[in-house]
Amino acid sequence: MKITENENGYSASERQYLLYRFFLEHSNREQVVEPKQIEDFLAS
Repeated sequence: MKITENENGYSASERQYLLYRFFLEHSNREQVVEPKQIEDFLAS
């Protein structure tokens, strides 16, 4: 199975890890993450 990279050069498992870290750092019970924030984070 070939692991492909997205336009930013991250593999699928790397993107999952980045999302995991993003949610740990930017969300909690009082702070909700908006979809636009996720899109902007992944685009950078």
